[in-house]
Amino acid sequence: MGWDKRGNGRSYNSHSGRRSMIGLHSNKILGYDVVSNYCRKCALGAKEGDHKCARNYEGSAKGMEPHSAVKLIAHNPDLKEAGVVVGQFIEDRDSSTIAALLRECSTPIEKVVDLNHNMSGFNNALYKLKTTHKWLQTSHIAHLKRQLGYAIKQNKGDVEGVRAAIMNIENHSFGEHEECSDWCKAKEDPDNYVYKGLPRQKKFSETDQPGWRAALHVLLSGQAAMAHTLAPCGSTQQNESFNHMCVTRAPKSRHYCGTEANFFRVSAAVCEKNLGSTYAEAVFQKATLSPSVFRTREKLQHRKMVKALSQARPDIKARRLHNKMKNSWKATNNNEGLTYESGMGNVMERASAAVSVGSAWLPDALQPTESCVPVIIDLETTGFQAADEIVQIAVKCGSMEKSWYMIPKKNFHVKAAEVTGLKMTAGKLYHHGVCVSTTPPKEIVNQLLHFLQQCGDSVFLVGHNIIRFDAPRLIKFLKEHGEVKAFAECVAGFSDTMPLLKQGKVCKQSALAETYLTGPYWEELHKSAHNAVTDCSVLDRLLNQSSIKVSPTRVRENMVTFRDFLKRQAELKRRKAIMPSLEALFSVGVSKAMVGKMAAAGVTIEELKREYDANKVQGLTVCLGVQVDGKPRVTTQKKTIEKLELFFSGAASKQ
Repeated sequence: MGWDKRGNGRSYNSHSGRRSMIGLHSNKILGYDVVSNYCRKCALGAKEGDHKCARNYEGSAKGMEPHSAVKLIAHNPDLKEAGVVVGQFIEDRDSSTIAALLRECSTPIEKVVDLNHNMSGFNNALYKLKTTHKWLQTSHIAHLKRQLGYAIKQNKGDVEGVRAAIMNIENHSFGEHEECSDWCKAKEDPDNYVYKGLPRQKKFSETDQPGWRAALHVLLSGQAAMAHTLAPCGSTQQNESFNHMCVTRAPKSRHYCGTEANFFRVSAAVCEKNLGSTYAEAVFQKATLSPSVFRTREKLQHRKMVKALSQARPDIKARRLHNKMKNSWKATNNNEGLTYESGMGNVMERASAAVSVGSAWLPDALQPTESCVPVIIDLETTGFQAADEIVQIAVKCGSMEKSWYMIPKKNFHVKAAEVTGLKMTAGKLYHHGVCVSTTPPKEIVNQLLHFLQQCGDSVFLVGHNIIRFDAPRLIKFLKEHGEVKAFAECVAGFSDTMPLLKQGKVCKQSALAETYLTGPYWEELHKSAHNAVTDCSVLDRLLNQSSIKVSPTRVRENMVTFRDFLKRQAELKRRKAIMPSLEALFSVGVSKAMVGKMAAAGVTIEELKREYDANKVQGLTVCLGVQVDGKPRVTTQKKTIEKLELFFSGAASKQ
């Protein structure tokens, strides 16, 4: 059954509808009925004898469905003339139609449930359980739906097989595989089996999900009780296709139900379904009209047949399913944050402004290309803190390399002097007791920029632990001399080699060098480790070491753009400033990692309280979930929002 008014699931007041009866094997329409409880002429006051009334039904829109079913199956003159008795029909889970047919039919009739409608009902029941089992997620529901679909389709035609397979879903999900068939891979190695789609990819547990097994058992028992109606794997897809054909000829945005036009348009859809696009030629001949554009209709029919054959191919079906799952994943995994929320424009603006770097200058986000040249860099400093000064800068690009020393304003940390061998004596800089030549800082900046420009039009700096140590100190040094913009014009970003070269727990460059770089030359070089020039040469050799295998492409793809690096630095600064004030959220179970994300995004306790007082839960949701650079500002997790609501509502203190 299809109605001519768009439904919303709450009101059923369409003035007209059409019912189709399609043969299971022929896919032809064996009967159809158009019902209407409205007539335009009658509504305008015309008398009954003055027009052909479009009204042929008295009753509600809900009553149209059983009314038409009885007319087409129990009181169909065409079926009676042909001596055909309908013993089985496929429909959705609605019970009103079968009840009406059992009252009117003189012979037994059985109903088969449409598999797609049944899956929809099962899906709704799972979402209803989600209200009491808060941990249940969309991915878990999708997994259970797939399990039900497999259980029914793999046992098509076998009622007892369907019933047993449905009930075994519970056992399989809880790690009990005695009743599983050969398809179950968990029987081979149950301890290491990965339950895709279940929480943390592990089996359900009564300890972790209390009460869930009983609820799932009740739900699956209801499905198993319908095994005799599910086993045939019935489908009403052909009826849905016909309804779509009707809608294209009688759109729901038009009010055709008050005139005979609705009957003609549905009849045209029936002819299209049964005879194809060339049916119009037969109509013209019967009406003694001139032939129409026959070749055009013939081509149209040919395209329809080719499309139907193509869509039935297994590879095309697999591709269609892949795209469906891909789109479903996009819909259920909202990783882009909130882009619109009615009445929340001001909240979104404030949230987005808090994340921005502000009036600080940001360079363009240069993407790594094959023409982008890697330059290895290393620094030596007076200590290990962010406030300590740079003493030596060394860079290496292929066979070109350069190193500069400078006089620091602060004294060396004892441990740093011991590691690097650098120290100040009588205003001069010494390296392992040898006085070294120093250069004024401003001149070093100019020479560094000149060296980078010689390497290529665009370069990116490579270093071991460069993101956390070298890059922040280098940018601070460049800011002091006003050359950050000039630096950004030739440097695309930074690539940290630590995650690329790390071997198990060994990640320090010196330890990696001692393991992989052997021989007299490298043994001598190891003695002068923690000198910037030596460290650049060692890192260059490690990147080209065959046993580690780090390709230039991987180094380039690992690059963090200069723009993103500056944003990360701003986040770290915000995190350090705001984190202490947010630690009060620990009392309601908000994790340290989540509090850190809030602080990095500029979320303050005052901002959260203001949004909650003004807009309650919706304000918190938008404040944390607004889209920033294609991602949520902090999170869209409901659990985190619920904990914040608990904190600001005062319920936590009452408990």
